[in-house]
Amino acid sequence: MNVWRCAIVPDASGATAAAIAAYHPTAYDANNANPAVRMLRYYNASYSSQWEGLSSTVGVPLAEARAGGWVLRNSSGKEITHPSWPYNYLCNIGSAGYQDAWVRNVNGWLLATDADGVYMDDVNPRVGVALAPADSVWQQWTDSFLAYVIPRLNAPVYANIGWEWDTDAVCRRWVTLVDGVVKEHWMKWGGRDEGYSPEGTATSPGMFDLQFAYANFVVAQKRSFLALTTSDGQDSRAARYGIGALLLSNAWDGYFALSGDFKTDTFRGEHAKAVSLGAPKGPRFRTTYNNWRRTFLHGRVTVNPSATSRGGLPAFSAVIE
Repeated sequence: MNVWRCAIVPDASGATAAAIAAYHPTAYDANNANPAVRMLRYYNASYSSQWEGLSSTVGVPLAEARAGGWVLRNSSGKEITHPSWPYNYLCNIGSAGYQDAWVRNVNGWLLATDADGVYMDDVNPRVGVALAPADSVWQQWTDSFLAYVIPRLNAPVYANIGWEWDTDAVCRRWVTLVDGVVKEHWMKWGGRDEGYSPEGTATSPGMFDLQFAYANFVVAQKRSFLALTTSDGQDSRAARYGIGALLLSNAWDGYFALSGDFKTDTFRGEHAKAVSLGAPKGPRFRTTYNNWRRTFLHGRVTVNPSATSRGGLPAFSAVIE
């Protein structure tokens, strides 16, 4: 398993450097040393904002999006913004002009900053914004956007695909178009002690099972997988649960991050234990107490994805040893 470190780093514009979002997937050796770091520049697929040039966090800055007529408007003619981040303006990502501008801008910035790839945010099957296009229309636009943009970018793309259980089929289609996949809220969302994903029954899968299957699908498509568990940065229980679930899956050698904010350093001691395990000796299996376990060359992981304590493990917990 590898560590994903998220940070704000200065851009390459010297004395006028501005903060930009960057993501650092970091691979450690067996001794938790010698990290090989790559920088992925962050660009939003669906939204525009006022930031331009090397400090841009979007593929098409707002002035250009407005000039091209790509900012969406509601029935009253008002520009549609994100409900939580009103400085982000929703765009017509199905427009050929928008797509061409996105590719041209991002390729130029990648070259100027010597970045290794793109972290593409807001690849969403649902718009999530009032008075915006219907989800079915938005999905068609996104199909077109990914099919045009991905082959024309001069770097690999890790896409934060907005997976939900009832949009699984759409998200799996998009997985095949990108180089790597981010699963936000992996096995947990929200703050401490909330949002843990439980397993289901033999006849009714739970969110634990559904996300597990999604990770296995991504790996089967030979795409990199980043599991991003959501909590505050000091929540070791959340880290163990997210890491444990990842180690049980076919994405055991993928990337993991724990963060309540993409832009913080998410490395925690729990990562070090997982990195030192080595390769798995076999698939996951049930213990006597019905928890999930997997043995590795240098240890094992045990996960209780139940809302009740089992075999000495508290609800929604994991042990890496």
